[in-house]
Formats: sequence, structure tokens, C-alpha cells
Amino acid sequence: MTLTRAGKCLGIVPLLMLLLWLRLHGVSDYPYGDTYTFSARTAIATFDEELSVDHFLQISNGHRLLFSRLVTAFLTITTQWDTRLEVVLNVVMAVVNVWLIVRLIRHFAPSVVPLAWFPVGLFLLSVDQMINWISGVQNLWHFTLMCLLICLHLLLGENRRGWRMLLVAGICAFATFSAGNGMMLWVCMGIAMLILRYDRWTIGVLAMIGIVAIMGYLTDSGIGLGTSKELAEYGQISPPQFINIIKAMLIFIGRPVAENADIAQLTGLLGIGLLLWAIILPNSQKEAQRGVWLLATIAVYTLLSAVQIAITRVHHFDVTVAIAERYLAISLPFWAMLCAIWLIRLDIHRRYAKTIIPFIVVLAICTVHLVALLYQAGRTDWDVPVNHVMLEGECIRRYPVTYSGICGMWIVPDATLTEQLMERRLSGFARNEFWTVEKDE
Repeated sequence: MTLTRAGKCLGIVPLLMLLLWLRLHGVSDYPYGDTYTFSARTAIATFDEELSVDHFLQISNGHRLLFSRLVTAFLTITTQWDTRLEVVLNVVMAVVNVWLIVRLIRHFAPSVVPLAWFPVGLFLLSVDQMINWISGVQNLWHFTLMCLLICLHLLLGENRRGWRMLLVAGICAFATFSAGNGMMLWVCMGIAMLILRYDRWTIGVLAMIGIVAIMGYLTDSGIGLGTSKELAEYGQISPPQFINIIKAMLIFIGRPVAENADIAQLTGLLGIGLLLWAIILPNSQKEAQRGVWLLATIAVYTLLSAVQIAITRVHHFDVTVAIAERYLAISLPFWAMLCAIWLIRLDIHRRYAKTIIPFIVVLAICTVHLVALLYQAGRTDWDVPVNHVMLEGECIRRYPVTYSGICGMWIVPDATLTEQLMERRLSGFARNEFWTVEKDE
């Protein structure tokens, strides 16, 4: 009991660190980052009663944002689009994901659960993925991972497997139309069903539903093969640049435990090696071995996402795109799964000498990530201070008085959208004293 309590207390530390960071650097009453570009238009369309199916399913930077747009529409109706609640939702979903992963570990190796809370929380709640916390539209990454974890839990049941498969198919379809890498869930579910020994007919039905969903996602999306000028800029798939694509994949995987792109290539290769080692190691307990393989499907989700992002982004942004903090919500689970898999490898019934290696691997991974945070936690994609969201928010707050898009070093991202939000009293303008007083008068 003492170890269990200590494990839970230590597991809360990453959440406390995240909440403290948000309190100091990430609280704003106004949209930030891509939330301005995409979600603001959804909020305006909701207010104007102009929402349509096409709006919810339209492509944005290669993604369909169904879940994120539904959240924005709901908050617009209920709270005049309080963007702070989208930030809260990001944290809530991440916490749920930590809990879902620990539950998976408990299913296969309950004895190591006290040791699992901290490493899983450390990666999934890492402050390193800054923009994924403070920009509401980034909930697409947390949502896709949550769908994957829920589906794995559903597949674990032994009874009524046909119904479970149909429910999993529905969740995967929702994820597919909510993020570009949602398509990867279909492959992961196929692998998981093979591991859990679902019959071929059930797997075949899931595959057919998945093909239909993916075709629906790609239809009229502007994403495809070719060089036509009509293809969406962020969705082109140019002729493979194999070396750059491989580099981008390794950087993508290694970024959470690396200070720069060169080191990330090496740590990415090391991480993949540790994953393969953990998978092929023999285990006397069949249930634990199955747990290792099932958790590895989450790492496969990261690897497949890395392939997708490398192919569709490298041609435009070069390999440096893989270092972007916005993608950390996908690469961080890879390292969380490495920790989880190596923890499952622990066997309390074996001699100390045979359990020390998995423990050292987990400890080393967590330590290296903490060291990397010393260099990365104060940086952003755009080389601006970590409290940029607050500084930019203050600039937007003053816009009804200044009508200036520049406040010292900070800018109002889009004056037209800002004025439309002002007119409708959406987001922070619902509570902005500069605007509400003038309107009331």
C-alpha cells in the first residue's frame, strides 16, 4: 500500500508542473495560434447560424477538424466561446489518456502500476509541448490518442466481439475526420485485433469500414499524388526524398529526449532499437507478453504518424518540421510506451539482477527527458517567450481602444477576424471592459 500511495503521489507531480506552467505562462482569454486561423471562423459561423456539414468537414492544413470544430461550436453556444475552456479540455483529455494507459498496464502487469504513474504522466503531460496546451485547436492530437486508447480497452473484452468491433469502427471514423493521423488508428486496430485473436471475418469487416472512412476523408481533400497546382499546399505528396524523410522520422521520434535535431536523429534511432528489443525479449508470462505487444501498437501509432508527417511536410518545410513542438503530442506517447513496456518486463518474482535492466531503461528515459526540458521548456516554435500567449492576448484585449495591430513587439494576428469577434462579443470580448462599456453606452 505504501508503494501504491507513493507512486500515485509521484504521478501527480507532472500534472502539478503543467498546471503551474499554465498559470504562469499560458492563461489568456483570447484565441492563440491556429485557434485564431481555424476555430475563430467556426465560432463566427456558429454565432451567425451559418454552420454546415461542409464547414465541419473542411480541410485545414491537411486535417479535417470535426472534434475541434464541434467543441468550438458548443462553447460558442454556451459560453460565447470562452477559449480558456478549450485549454482546460486539452489538460483534461491528457489526464484521461494517462489514466487509460495506466489501466492498460494494470490489465497485464498490476504489480508495476505504482511505478507507471510518473513516467506516463511525465511524457503525456510534458510542458515541452507548449502550443498543444495553450492553443485550443490542438486538442485534435489529444483526442486522437484518447480514441486509440479507448478502442484498445474495448477490444480487450472477450464477449460480444462483433459489437465491440463496430463501436471501435465508429470511434476510429470519428478520429479519422478529426485529425489527419486519425487514419493511422485503423492500422493499429487491425494489429491489436490480431494480437487479441479476433477472427478473420471481424478483422475483415473493420478493414472494409476503415477503407471507406479513409476514402471519405481523402475525397475532395486536395491531398493526393501528383504535382497539380490545385493540390493543397500542406497536403501535397511530392516524390519521396528518402534521406530527408528518414531523417525527419528519426527527429520526430527522438525530439522529446533531445536538445537539437542532430541529437534527435540518434535518440530516435535508439528509441526504435529499445522498442524492438523489448518486443522480441522472451517472457515466461503469456499475458504479460501480450501486454507488451498491445502497448507497442501505441508506439506504432507514433511511428506511422511520423511517416505520414514526413511524407506530407518535408517537401515544404524540410526536416526541421519534425522538431516542431506541435507534434510532440504524437511523439511523446512513444516514449511513454517505451517506459510502460519495459515496466511490464519487470518481474517481482525474479532475482534482482534480472529486473534491474528494465528499471534502469525507464529511469534513463525519464532522466534524459527532464534534462532536455532544461533546454527546451523555455522555447517555442517561433522563438518567442513562453508567455507569448499572454502578451499577444493583452494586445488583442486593447484592440477596441487602439485599433492597432501592433503592440510593441506583439501583434494582433488577424484584424478582420478580431473585429468580427468584437462585433459578436465572442471569446474575451464577451468580458472585455474596453468593448462592453462602449457597447453598453
